[in-house]
Amino acid sequence: MKGGIRGLLTTLELLGVRSLRRRLLLLSTVTFISGLAQAALLVILSELAVSSAQRRKHLVIEGHSLSIEQALLLGLVLLAIFFAAGMITASATSSISGISLEEGRNTMIDAFFDADWSVQAEERLGHVQQLLTVNCEDLAVVVLAMANGLQSLLTVLALLLAAFLVNPIVAGGVLIVGMLLYLLLRPINAWTRRASGQLAEDSQTMATLVTEYTRLARDFRLFGVKDPAKDQLHVRNGRAARSFRRNRHLGLLIPVVYQTFALGFVVVGLAVLASRGGNALGATAAVVLLVLRSLTYGANIQATSQQLHSYEAFLDGLTEELDRYHRGKEKEDGICLPMSFSIEFDNVSFSYDESKDVLHDISFNVPEGQLLGIVGRSGSGKTTVSQLLLGLRRPSRGNVMIGDVPSSKIVSGEGISPIALVAQEPVLLQGSIAWNIAFFRAVSQEEIESAALAAHLHDEISMMPNGYATTVGEGGAALSGGQRQRLAIARALIGRPRLLLLDEPTSALDRRSEQLLRETLAELRGRVTVVVISHRLATIEDCDLLLVLEKGRVADFGPSRDVQAGEGFKRATHPAPDTRAATSL
Repeated sequence: MKGGIRGLLTTLELLGVRSLRRRLLLLSTVTFISGLAQAALLVILSELAVSSAQRRKHLVIEGHSLSIEQALLLGLVLLAIFFAAGMITASATSSISGISLEEGRNTMIDAFFDADWSVQAEERLGHVQQLLTVNCEDLAVVVLAMANGLQSLLTVLALLLAAFLVNPIVAGGVLIVGMLLYLLLRPINAWTRRASGQLAEDSQTMATLVTEYTRLARDFRLFGVKDPAKDQLHVRNGRAARSFRRNRHLGLLIPVVYQTFALGFVVVGLAVLASRGGNALGATAAVVLLVLRSLTYGANIQATSQQLHSYEAFLDGLTEELDRYHRGKEKEDGICLPMSFSIEFDNVSFSYDESKDVLHDISFNVPEGQLLGIVGRSGSGKTTVSQLLLGLRRPSRGNVMIGDVPSSKIVSGEGISPIALVAQEPVLLQGSIAWNIAFFRAVSQEEIESAALAAHLHDEISMMPNGYATTVGEGGAALSGGQRQRLAIARALIGRPRLLLLDEPTSALDRRSEQLLRETLAELRGRVTVVVISHRLATIEDCDLLLVLEKGRVADFGPSRDVQAGEGFKRATHPAPDTRAATSL
């Protein structure tokens, strides 16, 4: 973020904070009017005080004679203007901050969800939450600070304008001292920028570690590494705390330096005015009031400037993340849905980093409506094949076709899912069973129940006290593992998919739930092309075709019975021999 206020405004607009310049212009206008009213009121109060002390019934302000009553009435009018303008600026400032938070978060949300899956899949744990909460809240704080700083600056200008009309020499001196103070504080501001950059880095690292480590609390306990994990967090926390202390120290140092030099100027200025003497005691008092008031707002300007510098690193981090999401934006080619949902892998190879292929010349064909089972050891390429099939990734070489359309170019209609996934660990949202099955789609209760029937879950839901209104609890804790899995199947089926992929759907199911799943798959045969990735033999027994993967290659493919009799299937489904034990014997 470079270029002062203009650069800051440009950065904020890149982050989605729109119409900020127009809103700040309106705020500036009202603030300047408020500052002029405040300045005029201070001049009148100083003249009233002097006139009262000298027992005069009239006072002269800039050549205009006013009675005490007229001056008091004018003061009340100015006070009303100051109050009304203050109310408007308070409302406008809070509104600007709130709108900025909303727009910044919406921009980041849109950028992340519009990014390609390859970008989303590599996102660090808890990083998006950090961006949408702490970092976007920092953005709102920056906008609020900028609005407050702008108000202070315009108020100072209004006060100095009034001081210039009363005493041009003093006003000019204030401006000169202000420029000198700015030059004096520039090195401290540079230190603040470097300290804020380190703080942003340390805070981000700490937040990521906390998210990761809290999710692993059970594993730390079971593996006996709780204390080393705590020690690592303590180290990171200490580093972040030192960065925070350094940043806060510099932030508190600037106001002290500013106020010391500014008050020194006031003392010198008063000594000069006193030595000149004269009868313009009211004007002198007015200038003193205006200068002192200006110093208060000047301190706010310096504090705001330091705060904006301290947040530069956070804004730069947000901008970099937003740019990364935009560079990885998903390409929408607008291809129509395929006429059929057969599957064809034609010499498909894939690599994640363009250095080593994890898939090598994969070729197979699945007619529409058949059930394909995919088996293979860990690391054989099953997950990569499933992501290519779902269109989440594109092959490095070869083609993955669904009917006559590449899988990566299939476009879903509104609420219609031609391709659906049932993950190994389905994620359920806070809410009812019905809400989780509907999953943001405008469907009727009849459709929800029909999908639950197809997933063999309807009878169990009907026996629950609240039926489909039953709350699933956080993460689906109120349901059994089998119920969660079948709810995920119902969620997939309600979109009327033509291709359904199930990734290890029975890994945590009991025998009854597994049998119900097999019944669902049998009922889908002929209507939906189904792909099942599983290491459990019972799950793939009903498949029409089997694909065996071994080290990223096709070890075997064909009718289920034929493949199960082959060596490739036996190697993929039986434990590898323990060569170390054999050697020791």
